[in-house]
Amino acid sequence: MDTDPESLYQEALELIEKEEYSEAADRLKIASKQNHIRSQVELGSLYITGDGVPCSPKDAFALFRSAAEQGDAEAMCYIGRMYLNGDGTEQSDKKAFRWLSEAKEKGETDALSCLGFMYHEGKGCEKDIDKALECYTAAAEAGDPEGPYNAASICLEKEDYGNAAKYFEIGADDGDPGCMAELGLLYRDGKGVEQSADKAVELFDKAYAEGNPDGLLYKSTLFYNMTSMVWEAADHGSTKAMNQLAEKFKGDAQKIARLEKDYRIVLESDPDAESDYAEFKRIISQ
Repeated sequence: MDTDPESLYQEALELIEKEEYSEAADRLKIASKQNHIRSQVELGSLYITGDGVPCSPKDAFALFRSAAEQGDAEAMCYIGRMYLNGDGTEQSDKKAFRWLSEAKEKGETDALSCLGFMYHEGKGCEKDIDKALECYTAAAEAGDPEGPYNAASICLEKEDYGNAAKYFEIGADDGDPGCMAELGLLYRDGKGVEQSADKAVELFDKAYAEGNPDGLLYKSTLFYNMTSMVWEAADHGSTKAMNQLAEKFKGDAQKIARLEKDYRIVLESDPDAESDYAEFKRIISQ
């Protein structure tokens, strides 16, 4: 077997591609002992998954730490997440934030979502919703599948509905059922997009079909929302709306009193509404 660390590393990658993990691990161990950085990262990954070696977060952390201290951005990201979760080492928000920040500065996009979470929650750093959004949007633009949902959620917190819709739409187009459901809510309420009950239902149904039960829940809320729209129509003088609501709420004295008030206003200016008012009285007397 060739003992050149770079050759061993390349052979190991080919073996991993063939799923011959044990032989790959043997080569990576030899190269890692020669301080070959990428071999240390690859072998650490095998210790995380347990492919070809016993699963050992502690051994993985030691390898990632060695590579990170030599400047490898991927290894920095690994140990940052391990410090954050307490995997293979003690849990430390401050150390997690430090290593993830260094990884980000070196262009490691996998660090962005973790940093967004830490800024949002104030873990290992001062809470900063703007920096959280910056990290999440960068993650979304880098292709992180969770990036669009996270970025959109921060936009909702900031009541920036236009950008929330933008990022939910990116995620929905990429097949994220969570983004589909949340985008449906924006269409339901006309926030950041033109209101469309049809589009909302389409998105809710698609989210549910893709395995997100919130799609069905949100679809049910559309009908409550439609009731509120009927009330708005009644308050603006629609006698058809008033009678529809009377049928629905005829046992609710407070709501019927509200409808009576609406009818009095209409009858002052439209005598032709008398026939509709007679129907209203019939409904509530049943």
